[in-house]
Amino acid sequence: MSMKKTLNILIILLFALLSIFNIHTTYYVFNKSDLLNNYNYSLTNEKSNYNNNITNPMYPNFKYILNNSYTKHRVNRMRTGWGYQKYLSDINSTFDEESYDNGTASKEYTILNLNTLNYAKTVDDFKNNYKTLELEIMLSYLIYNSTNVTSSASPAVIAKFDSEDSYKSTTFSLNTIQSDYISIFSKRNNSSNNHQVEMFYKTSFSGNYLQMKIKTSSYLEYNKGSAYGHGAMIGFKPKSVSFKSSYDLNSFKKTIINNGKKTIEYTSYTGAAIDSEEKLKSSDFQGEWNESTGTWQSGKEPKPTGKANKSEIEKLLRERAPTTFGDQWNSYKQYGVTFDLYNWNNVDNTVDTVFMLNNTEFVRYTTKINLKVDQSYWDMSYLKRLEILPGKVVDLNDVSKTMNDVPELIQKDGKQTFIYHNTVIVQFASNSINKNERLLVNGEDAEVWRNVFVATLTDGRNDESSTMEEDNTYEIAVEVDGKLKFSRTIQINSLNPNVDFKWMGWDPQNTPGDKNKYDQWVLTQPFINGEKNELYDPYINPETGVRIQSIFVNEKPLSKPFLIDPKDRYGQLIGGDVQDDPLRWGYFAEAYVVNKGIKYLYDDEQLKQFSKIERVEIDPVTFQEVGSKTQVKINNEVQFSNPGTWHYIFYLKDFVDQSSWGSNSIHNPPINKDIRAIQGTVIHKIITLDSDAKNYRRFLDLESSKKNSKIHEWFTVTSGGHLRSFMIANAIITSADALQLIKYEQIVKYWRQYVSAAINGHMTYNPETDDRLNLSDWQPIYFPMKQTEEIAAKAYITRKIKEQMFSFKGSAIEKDYIIESTQGHIPLNDMELSKFVSISEDNPIEQLDVTVIATPESLLLVGNLEFQINNDIKYDPDLEISLSDVKFKTQEGNFSNWPEENKKAFLENYLLGYVGQTLDQYRIAKNETLKQIPEKDKDGKPTGNFIDKQIPEYKYAKDYAIFIDGMKLDITQEPNINEYIDQFLNVAKKRVMWVRINAVRGTTLLSGATSYQVINDPKSNVKPPIKPLPEKPDPEIPGPGGEKPNKKLFGGIWWLVTIPAIAIIAITLFAVVKRKRKLKGYKLK
Repeated sequence: MSMKKTLNILIILLFALLSIFNIHTTYYVFNKSDLLNNYNYSLTNEKSNYNNNITNPMYPNFKYILNNSYTKHRVNRMRTGWGYQKYLSDINSTFDEESYDNGTASKEYTILNLNTLNYAKTVDDFKNNYKTLELEIMLSYLIYNSTNVTSSASPAVIAKFDSEDSYKSTTFSLNTIQSDYISIFSKRNNSSNNHQVEMFYKTSFSGNYLQMKIKTSSYLEYNKGSAYGHGAMIGFKPKSVSFKSSYDLNSFKKTIINNGKKTIEYTSYTGAAIDSEEKLKSSDFQGEWNESTGTWQSGKEPKPTGKANKSEIEKLLRERAPTTFGDQWNSYKQYGVTFDLYNWNNVDNTVDTVFMLNNTEFVRYTTKINLKVDQSYWDMSYLKRLEILPGKVVDLNDVSKTMNDVPELIQKDGKQTFIYHNTVIVQFASNSINKNERLLVNGEDAEVWRNVFVATLTDGRNDESSTMEEDNTYEIAVEVDGKLKFSRTIQINSLNPNVDFKWMGWDPQNTPGDKNKYDQWVLTQPFINGEKNELYDPYINPETGVRIQSIFVNEKPLSKPFLIDPKDRYGQLIGGDVQDDPLRWGYFAEAYVVNKGIKYLYDDEQLKQFSKIERVEIDPVTFQEVGSKTQVKINNEVQFSNPGTWHYIFYLKDFVDQSSWGSNSIHNPPINKDIRAIQGTVIHKIITLDSDAKNYRRFLDLESSKKNSKIHEWFTVTSGGHLRSFMIANAIITSADALQLIKYEQIVKYWRQYVSAAINGHMTYNPETDDRLNLSDWQPIYFPMKQTEEIAAKAYITRKIKEQMFSFKGSAIEKDYIIESTQGHIPLNDMELSKFVSISEDNPIEQLDVTVIATPESLLLVGNLEFQINNDIKYDPDLEISLSDVKFKTQEGNFSNWPEENKKAFLENYLLGYVGQTLDQYRIAKNETLKQIPEKDKDGKPTGNFIDKQIPEYKYAKDYAIFIDGMKLDITQEPNINEYIDQFLNVAKKRVMWVRINAVRGTTLLSGATSYQVINDPKSNVKPPIKPLPEKPDPEIPGPGGEKPNKKLFGGIWWLVTIPAIAIIAITLFAVVKRKRKLKGYKLK
C-alpha cells in the first residue's frame, strides 16, 4: 500500500469518526418496536395447562394479584347539599345516587377465589404451609357533616385513591374457621353527628377454594344542625394478597442431611474397599446343613455369593435417598429433583449423595460406610484380594451403552503385557493381621489406607507421540514377606494413534521470502525481527501448513461406535427417571483446512493400531455423504488433492471380546497365547481442500460450516462442558487455559476417562477451582413490562433477560444460559401465554416466573436464577431504570481499625444510604432527560411540547431491596444482619462482602439487579471514609427502554474528547500500516 493511499484512508476514517460522534448530539427517539425473537420459557400466576398436577413442594411465598377495578357502589349517603359533586371528584369516585336516613348500610364483595390445589397437594397442606396472609388495598372515602364545618366546601374527612392515606395493608392469620368479619379500617367523624365508614374482611374455604370477602359499611347518626349535606361513603380497589410461607426449607434440608449421613453398617465377604467390584463364586464359601434340626449349622451358614461391595452399598444408598425426604419425596420427585452418587472415597469410606434441581445442586450429604470385612475374606489367597478395575468402553452391540474394558494380551520374549484402552484402578487388600503384604507400582510402594493399597493407571503420554513407552507402562507387583509373589506388566493405550495431514510441498522455513511459494509462513511466526507479529495465527500448524480445529458433530443415531456422554444437559446420569438427551449424541472430530493437496504424516507403529481407514466426500452444509466410502491405504497413497470436504474414518483396534479369554483372566492368563484387539471404536477427521485463499481459515469460519447446525467448537456443547469441568476438577487444565489449543488426541483420551469416572461414581467437583459466576447466589430478579400480544411479550422477556444477563460477565443466551419454565423445561414458543397478555383496566396485572439455567458448556456461568415478570397495565418504560445500568464502586479499606461509632453506622452509610442515594442520583438524572423528550399526539405527531413525566422517590422494600453475600440476607433482617456485619468488620483476614440490589416485585420504576463489593482488608493502610459519596450516572445515562437520551456527549465539550481520540486512532493506524510494510514479501495467497 502506498503512503498516499494510506493518508487517503486516514482522512476518510477521520470524517467517518466525526460523523459517528455527531450522531450522539441528536435527540433521543424511543423505538418501541425493538423486539427480538428467541427461546424463553414461562409459568403464569395460576398454573398453566401443562403442569396442573405439579406444585412447588418448597411452598414459596407468592403474591396473588386481584382484580383491582374500582368497586363503584354506594355505601351510605344523605341529601346532596352544597358543592357535593366537588367532593366526589376529589376522591376520584362516583357513587350511586341513593339517599338514606340515619343508620347503617353495608355491602359484600368476593375478591378472592383461589384454587389451593395449584399451590399445594391438599387443602390441609395449603393451610399448614400458608398460615399468614397480607392484603393490600386502596381506599377512597368521604365523610361529610355540614353541621361541623364553617364552609360547605370543607368536608370533615376525605381520602382519594393513590394518596398516602388511601393505601392500606393488613397482615392476618389464615384461620380454618372464621365465621365473623374482622375490621380492616375504620374512620369516624366525632361530633354531635357521628358519621363513620368501615371495612371488614372474612376468609373461608369452599371445597378446594380459598375465598376472601370484603364488606364495606357506613353509618350516619344525624342529631342536630342542618339536615342537608351529610354523607358517609367508601369505595376500594383490591390490589393483592401475599401468601407468606411457613415452610422452612433450610430446616428441611438439614433434616435430609441428618437422615442421609447416618452411618451404614456393611459386612463384606468380597473386598476391603467400598467400591470393590469383586464377586464371589458359589464355590468360594460352602455352608453346612444340619439334617437333624433342619437348619444351617451354627457358625457355618453359607456366605452371600455373587455380590460386590459397590453394587450392594449402592443399593443401600439408593434405597435410603428417597427416605431422607420423609413423606415429601414424591412431591419433590414430581417437581424435578433427581439424585445420584458421587465421590466413592476409599480413604474415608464415604459416598456423596447429591440431589439436583434445574442443573443446580439442591442438597447433598455424605454417608459414612462402616465397612466390616469378614475374616473369611482375609483368609483367602492374596490373588483373590487383588482387584483390577478396568475403565469403560463402548458396547458395540448398543453404542448408547458401555461395558468394562477387556485387555489385550501380548506375549513376547517370555514376557506377558496386558494392554487396556482406558484408565485402570488397581486395589490390593493386604493382610490386616500380619501386615506383611504390599503392592508396588514400577518398584515403588502404592498408597495404602486401612490395609488397602490403591493405584490409578493412566495413559501418561503426551500428544506428540503415540507409540508404547514408559509413560503408559506399569509393572504391578505383590510382595509377601519380602518375596515377589505376583507381577504383571500393564499398558494403558487410550491416546489415539495419529495420522496427520500436511500441505504437500509446504516448506516455508526454507523459503520465507519467496513470494512464489508459501507466503502463509508469516502467519506461523509469533515474532518477526524481534517484534510481535500481529498476523500470527496459533491455529496453523507451522510444520504442516494446515489450520486445525477440534469440533463436536451432533449425530443421532451414531453411525460408528464412539463413547457418548452418560449425562444429560442438567448433569444427571441417563437412566431410570432421567430420560435420554439428544444433545449428548455425537462425536469429537478434528477438522482441517488447507489450500493445496496433502500428504500423510504417520508412524508405522501407529498405523498398526488401525484396522482400516476409510474416506468419503461429504456435503459441508449437511455432513451427508456424497458417494461411497473408499478404503485408504495411507502407506501407498502418496498424495490426495481432490477439492471438497472429506471425512476420514479411522477404525481403531481397541475391542477385545470377553469370550477370547475363556475361563482365564489377568490373574490366571493363558500360556503362549496372544489375545489381540479387533476393530472397535472410531476417530474422525474432516478436511477441506480449497485453493481459494480467502477460505484459508478455521473450519468453523467457512461459510459452509456456518450453515451447518450439526457442528460446533468442542467446548461449546454440553458434552464439551462436562469434559472441561472434569479436566479442571482433576487439575488436567486450569480455568485460564485456552481450550481451543487443546489437541484432539488429548480431548479423546480425557473423554474416555470422564465417561468412566461419571459412570463409576468417581466424579469430583470443587467450587473453589471454578471461576464461573454462580447464578444461585442471587435472589430472584424482577422486571415489569406492558405487552398485550404473545409474540411481542416473548420477545420483550427475552430481550430484558439478555440485557440483565449480559451484565453477568457478558454472558450470551444459548451459549451460556437457556431460559426455561420453573417446572418441566418447557420452551416459550410452546407455551400458551394468552392469559399473561390479557391485561386491561379490569385485569391490570398478570405474572410469570421463569428460570435461567447456565449451560454445562458455559465458561462464564454455573447454577440457575429465577426471573419474575409482571405484565402491568400501569407500566411506563419512560419511568423505569434498569438496575443493571446502575454502576456502584467497590469500597475497599481497613474497616477493622474503625472506632465503634463508625461500625454502628456501617449499615446506614455503606448499605442503605450509599445505595439509596446513588439510586436517587440516577433518578434525578433520568428526570432531567424526561424533560427533553418531545410530546406526541395520538397520531404520533409532535405537539411542540415536552412530556410531563417525573419519577417519584424510591422506597426501600417497595421498589428495591438489598441482600448480602450468598446468604441472600435482606439487610433489614435483624438481628442476623447486625451479627453478620459485626463479624465482617472485625475479621483478622481479608474478607469480601457481596452486596446485591434487586428490584422488588410490584414496582414499575425499577427492574433487574446489580451488585458491588465491600472489602475489609485488616492489613491495608487505606482508611475508608465514614460515609462514601453516592455514585452519579455517566453523562449519558440510559433513557427510556435502554436507549440513549437527547443529551450531547460529555455536554458541550465533546470535541475536546473526540479530536484527541481521533488523532490517537489515526496515529495507531499509521503505525500498523507502516508495520505491515516491513513485512513486505509475505502476501497471503
